[in-house]
Amino acid sequence: TRKARVMLNTFKCELLKTRSSSLLHTTVGMPMLFMILTVMAILSSKSKTGEIDGLSFIQTDIYNLWATALLPIMVVILVSLDQFQGRQAHELQRYYANDWSINKLYLAKLIKFWALILLAQLEVCLVTMLSNLLTTGHVTQIGTLLGVSMLIWLGALPLISINAFLLQYANPVIASILNVGLVIMSVLLRNVFSPFFAFNPWNYSLRTIALLRINPNNTILDKNSWMAHDLSFIWYIIVAVLGWLLVDYLVVTLIGKQRWQKR
Repeated sequence: TRKARVMLNTFKCELLKTRSSSLLHTTVGMPMLFMILTVMAILSSKSKTGEIDGLSFIQTDIYNLWATALLPIMVVILVSLDQFQGRQAHELQRYYANDWSINKLYLAKLIKFWALILLAQLEVCLVTMLSNLLTTGHVTQIGTLLGVSMLIWLGALPLISINAFLLQYANPVIASILNVGLVIMSVLLRNVFSPFFAFNPWNYSLRTIALLRINPNNTILDKNSWMAHDLSFIWYIIVAVLGWLLVDYLVVTLIGKQRWQKR
């Protein structure tokens, strides 16, 4: 249909603008910080096996740091960079002048950010495997790492939506502090494993890394802990993300234009 073609063309334009841009450089570069962490761990570690209780300590550090801080900060950076570039190019003015769909622009950007987060998440997964090989001499839990990575990526969608709105009113530094603060609050309040964890989007990645026996407080869960084996929470995340997609659709359809005019 015509609407589908317009949406596809808008998305293609967004991807073309991302090539060789600071958004792509940030997406590729930030996960590489974990290689520095790996080198530091190799130089400072007193463990000959690179493992603690049968679990790679570098894998624990990487996924805990990614889930608690770097992922939400990366979302803020990507969205703020895109908004800055849009203002510099007078993007909205061009869309209004040509009577193009602002709603489709918003949806295309949402999908673009989600695709960039997928790229970063896969890179984190690959860097973790390489780090495990360097520190322990072998790579294990490949299937679990991939599954956890996909769940973290899936649960990042609400963070993109929330920060796209938040950054219209707050600068990136404040937004980053607020995001990390909400993660820390979730850990301190211990609601990551509560039945109501799905109401807080900052809980999704924290709950997911438990499948790697990583406690959000950066300790290691016992091998027999129910938190490391319970998969029922996955459905809660899927339903919550579908709910956020519905909210995004309603916002874009009903009040999307007014929301973007405030930028």
